[in-house]
Amino acid sequence: MRGRVWLGLLFLVLGISFFLHQAHIIDLVQFLSTGWPFIFIIIGVIQLLNRTYSSTISGLLFLLMGILFLVNEWYEVNLIPYVLPLIFIFIGLVIIFTRKRLDSVTHSTRELRSFALLGSASIKSRSTNLKGGSIVNVLGGSEIDLREAVILDEATIDLSCVLGGITIIVPKSVRVEVSGIPILGAWEDNTRIYSDDGSLPGLKINCLVVLGGVEFRN
Repeated sequence: MRGRVWLGLLFLVLGISFFLHQAHIIDLVQFLSTGWPFIFIIIGVIQLLNRTYSSTISGLLFLLMGILFLVNEWYEVNLIPYVLPLIFIFIGLVIIFTRKRLDSVTHSTRELRSFALLGSASIKSRSTNLKGGSIVNVLGGSEIDLREAVILDEATIDLSCVLGGITIIVPKSVRVEVSGIPILGAWEDNTRIYSDDGSLPGLKINCLVVLGGVEFRN
């Protein structure tokens, strides 16, 4: 499911919750005071349901945080001092066990997958029929080179950039269409094409940029 659909569902749930609170059906304040960690758990489950590599990593991280905060709220234990060290341990394990993935710099498959966490990724696609993919960059920098990739009709890439930067290099024979949500971030389309008569294959980019920057160029 695309990011804008999840965002719409989030606002829908918030709206229904506030409505029920105003109607005195539920006590939203009381629930949030002790049950707010469920928000992290729900986000984690949603990410896991996407069944992609990047969403699995982020989903497990959200689940870990949600469970720790929930135990801290419901039981007489203070786990807050341990949250940050455990997150660093989790990130360290991810970096160690995903080393081979980050070292893979050439892709020839129809679906492009890139996940960079606290590091950088330099990916080149040589696909003969690129259909799309997913690019996630968290606290790092990535460069995605699509100049040797072939887009026959249309390709769609879901892009998420949090506290980092991504550069995507596309061929001039492709029409780039960018849409999405910038949250204290921005993207810049510096691509140029030979013609704009609508006959060129399209590359659609769905962006979620949080405190970061994305550049598209030839």
